[in-house]
Amino acid sequence: MSEGIPNLAGQGARYLQRQLMALRSGTRKHELMSVVAAGLAASDVEPLARYFSQQPAQGASAPRSPLLPVFERSRARLP
Repeated sequence: MSEGIPNLAGQGARYLQRQLMALRSGTRKHELMSVVAAGLAASDVEPLARYFSQQPAQGASAPRSPLLPVFERSRARLP
């Protein structure tokens, strides 16, 4: 987990759908997620929300991806 990257796992599917649609439309803003959501087709939102809602929720003590520190140090940006 990273402070700047929201944890979507275990959130309600309807909640995630509403948030992703708001991010896509620009009515909700988040530096990273707005960019990611803008690239989604409307037909991708429901299956994506369902997928993340079915993942086990992870707390702050969950193991971090070994690639996350590399990404954080890099100058890479998502489109």
